[in-house]
Order: sequence, then C-alpha cells, then structure tokens
Amino acid sequence: SGLPITYTSGDDAIATVTGNTVHIVSVGTVTIYADQAGDNNYEAATQVTQDININETALEPQTITFDSILPVTYGVADFVPTATATSGNTVTFSSSNANVALVSPDGTTLSIVGAGTTVITANQTGDVVYNAANPVSHILIVNPKALTIVSASASNKVYDATNTATINGTLSGVINSDAVVLVKSGTFSTSDAGNNIAVTPSCSLTGLKASNYSLTQPSGLTANITPKYLSITSASVSNKVYDGNNTATITGTLNGVIGSDNVVLNLSARSEEHTSELQSPCNLVCRLLLEKK
Repeated sequence: SGLPITYTSGDDAIATVTGNTVHIVSVGTVTIYADQAGDNNYEAATQVTQDININETALEPQTITFDSILPVTYGVADFVPTATATSGNTVTFSSSNANVALVSPDGTTLSIVGAGTTVITANQTGDVVYNAANPVSHILIVNPKALTIVSASASNKVYDATNTATINGTLSGVINSDAVVLVKSGTFSTSDAGNNIAVTPSCSLTGLKASNYSLTQPSGLTANITPKYLSITSASVSNKVYDGNNTATITGTLNGVIGSDNVVLNLSARSEEHTSELQSPCNLVCRLLLEKK
C-alpha cells in the first residue's frame, strides 16, 4: 500500500523507538512491533514483531581526576569540589563524616556543618557505554572559626590576697545563631596591691557549637589592686604619769586581715602638747604603721 509503518518497543527499559530508529538502553531481549493501521483504501496490516537480543558488550573504561581540597574554615559558603571523569559524565561526591560536611541531594555540592575532618570521595557509576570509575578520595580539613572579645578590659579590685581578675568584653564572630557562651576569667601577675598590673586572660568557650570555634585571647590588659582598709577595734590610750614627753601608749586589735597574711600593727602616738600641770588636757594624735611580713 505504501503507507507508513509505525514501530513500538515492548520494553522501554531495554530499547526505545523514535520514528524508524531503535535506541538501545540496556542488555536483554525486547520485542519491536511493526504496525500499519490502513486507510480508506486499505485495511490494517497484520502486526509483525521482531525480537532483538541485546548482549552485554565490553564497556569503555573511565577514570576520575579529583583535585585535592584545601583546608576551609567553619562558616565557609557551600562549594563544589573540582572533579571530572574521562567519560564526560557527572561526578558525584560522598562524605564520611556528616558532622563535618554534608552532600547535596544531587551529590555535587558540599555544605560545611562543623569543624573537624572528613573523607570526600568522588564517584562516577558508569552507563551503557562506560564502566564505573574507581572512586578517588581526599581528606577535607575544616578549621574552627576564630572568635574575638571586643571592648576587652580588666576590672580594678580591692586587695583580696588572690591574683584572680575579672575580664569584661563581648564575644564577636559567632555565626548561624550558634549556641556559644563566653566564659571570662583572668589572673593578675601579682596578688599584691599596685597600679597598672598586667592581667593575663584565660577565657574559654562553652555551648553546643563551641567545638566549631577557637578563641583569640585579648592582650595588653592591665588593672589596679587597691589596698584593703583595716580597722582597729577596742582602741584606747593608756593614762600615764607626767614624764616630760608627749609619747602615748595605744592598745587595740587589728581587724580585717585576710587569711594567713602576716600583717604587723605598730601603734605609736604623741600628744599635741606636754605640760607639768596634771589638769591640762592632753590631745593625742595616733600614727598607725602597717607592715605586711
């Protein structure tokens, strides 16, 4: 009749048909159907079938070229490693440590989720032409993100026999609303009173995401330790017989010394005047000498 023939495949998983062309998809046996529906002058032709056996043939080898990955810092944007296959097919990746890096659903992009190390493996599974390539792996190092303490300072304090210092400041550089807490601490270079004493910070980080960060300690901090005021309880001046001089004897108990500090109270006094008249007033001025032994 000269009318066109239509071809169809009995299994598109093995072969598909486009027009008059059969496309091989995989190995196996598939039936190709030939039909002619007829027209006003001709009846439909009897369907003709043809089985095609598609045998497995030797597939082409392929290799992967995967560039090493330089260390990155926690907080870096998502990125695509550089890898190609000689087949030209897309290379996908996997990560050995999901706490450090995740791979996108299509297998092409890395997302950094924590500091640490992970093995990134490049894969190409092959197709009807190429065998699967041998995987290639590289270690990815993710360094912690460095945080700083802004407006850092050390507080002055009254002498307390310790070198403990109070550090002030605000943590800067945390990302993604991560749960990170700054624990502030420090020490004076001496526990004794003085001005502009060097202070060494020893601050630290806590919180669920603290391991993803490092802390840069502030430097150049100083503060004062002011003397602690002591008092004399039950203070009194002893009466005496006139002896021609203005010295006086004072008694009392030193109060407020910290711990085992060895502090000696030297009590001495003089009157503002001396007189041979017993009835004259004797106004005393007290001079207290404290010495830490």
